[in-house]
Amino acid sequence: MDAWAMGHAKFQKCSFSGQDFRQLLGYLFDRCGQKEIKQFSGMSRRLWLGINDLIHGGTLTDPKVIIAQTKQAIVDFTLVHGHDNATMITRVEQTTASWQAPVMGWAKANCDAALARQHGRMGLGVVIRDSRENMQAAGCVVQNGCLAPAAAEAMVILLAIRLCHELSLSRVHFEGDAKSMIDSVNSVETDNSWMGHIIEDIKLELRAFQQWQPTFIRRKGNQVVHLLAKHVLEYDQELCWRDIP
Repeated sequence: MDAWAMGHAKFQKCSFSGQDFRQLLGYLFDRCGQKEIKQFSGMSRRLWLGINDLIHGGTLTDPKVIIAQTKQAIVDFTLVHGHDNATMITRVEQTTASWQAPVMGWAKANCDAALARQHGRMGLGVVIRDSRENMQAAGCVVQNGCLAPAAAEAMVILLAIRLCHELSLSRVHFEGDAKSMIDSVNSVETDNSWMGHIIEDIKLELRAFQQWQPTFIRRKGNQVVHLLAKHVLEYDQELCWRDIP
């Protein structure tokens, strides 16, 4: 089954006979709207990833899966970008009642990690807000090399801590939806597990703050950073916004 045949009608009826991709883009921009261009871009990337999976992993992706992945990627991209990143983050957090602003004089750093095992990548997302719910900074980073979920969650906490240091914050409430990781960071015992060195690094860097508090939050209240972590997997660079009112 052809994935393009399941896409927009304009793709099905396309009779382009140009010689290169640049000409194809010009043809599409002349005849398609923004919605169709988004679908074309998303499907093209998913098909490219599918070819990689077939060549390197011997796995053939069903066209229906490609269509579903494309639709989800467009939804995620629109939600993360929108017309205004600060407005988007405020809108999502207002719909997640479990998220609460920190007390006066504190900042809150929400963080989460997302894994793309099939591509050997992980995304890390952080959002920092003050007691008035104003965003101080937001960032997402993609890294090659897919760690175990617990290690990825530890790495994103380190990222949040270092971003807070860069902002010269002294009282920070850290929130994440990986309960076992939060419990390990809060433990007064030395962590002797296989990733204990990362946990102990986190504890050491936390001591540089005047006050700090790592707590667990359910995924519903951590949705913004979860979307950021997933979003950055589509890129090869760090994305960061700071001092957004």
